[in-house]
Amino acid sequence: MENLLRLGLVRREKPLFGGRKVSLYQISDPMLLTWFTLVYPQVDRISLGIATLENAYKVFSIRFEELAREFLILKKPFEFSQIGRWWWKGEEIDIIAVDENTAYLIEVKWKDLSEKDGRRILSLLKEKAKNVRFNGEFRYGIIAKSIEEKERFELAFSLEDIIE
Repeated sequence: MENLLRLGLVRREKPLFGGRKVSLYQISDPMLLTWFTLVYPQVDRISLGIATLENAYKVFSIRFEELAREFLILKKPFEFSQIGRWWWKGEEIDIIAVDENTAYLIEVKWKDLSEKDGRRILSLLKEKAKNVRFNGEFRYGIIAKSIEEKERFELAFSLEDIIE
């Protein structure tokens, strides 16, 4: 694993507000990510000419999460001094951006969301926040491919906002 880390093909990620011993290893190289997500699971199907791209959304969603994080870092729609992810006992928050007194909890979705979907996602995010150890205010947001009635949300960004 150390060689893959050194080569930049894999990265080790620790959760914000998590234990020191808890970490995840993620494929950081886009080509390897695509290989292990789309190609490798279908090697037999590819040789038979019946492979599909139905799992392509997995690659897109992982890469979109990375893009969303870069958007927040580069465009700074709100102030923060730390950014990362959080997970605990099967629960995950895609992005947490923290300043002194505020933690911005953001769910990232590579899909077109209705306003109802957005409200449901925020409700689930508020439930997850109950397990986040932070002594301050929480603000909740969404970054998605598109969001219907986006202006009705306190923090909502779409692909259109990212590429502006």
